[in-house]
Order: sequence, then structure tokens, then C-alpha cells
Amino acid sequence: MALEWTHFDFDNLQIKLVQSIPLFENGKPLIKSTKTDEDIRVVDMPEWYMDEMKIFYKEWKKEKFSAGDQWEEKGHKFVFHTGLGRPYNPQTPTSKWRQIIKNII
Repeated sequence: MALEWTHFDFDNLQIKLVQSIPLFENGKPLIKSTKTDEDIRVVDMPEWYMDEMKIFYKEWKKEKFSAGDQWEEKGHKFVFHTGLGRPYNPQTPTSKWRQIIKNII
């Protein structure tokens, strides 16, 4: 949930994992370093994936521009957000996944 566009290295086809959002406090995301506090973890990505993310980034920028002053996260560029730049609550993916599984079974 804490992945930001600044963590993408499109030239070297890598994503840097540097932070996490373990919870929200007073309605705001608590941004922390990764669990292990090790050096920044770098994930090599296939070129096709990074090409898709470049397209997604262009759409993200259009969405941010369209939102104007309503954009909620001024200091962060979260890749996955609720529509106005605010990151999802860390429980959201788990609860959505459980709903999908429940509907399949």
C-alpha cells in the first residue's frame, strides 16, 4: 500500500521497497520503513511490466490533475489509492481478497 511512483526506476527496470503502511492513526497513514529495517530491497521487474506501469503512471497523473485541489495526498505519490491520492487502508486488500474467495466458493 505504501508503494510510490518515486520508488520506480524505469531505466533499470526496478522497484525499490523502502516503506510500509502498517496502519492508520487518526485517519492518516502511518508510514514506516519496511519490517526488517534492512537496506532498501530492490526488485527486478520484466520490461513488459514496467512498460505497463509507465502507461498506468500517465493515467495516474491525469487523474491527479483532474482532481485539482481535492487531491488528498500532497506530499506522496501513492501508486494504489482510493481515488484522490489517499492510500488504501492496509486491511483493504485482505478483506477484498476474502470477498473474492467467498464468492468463488
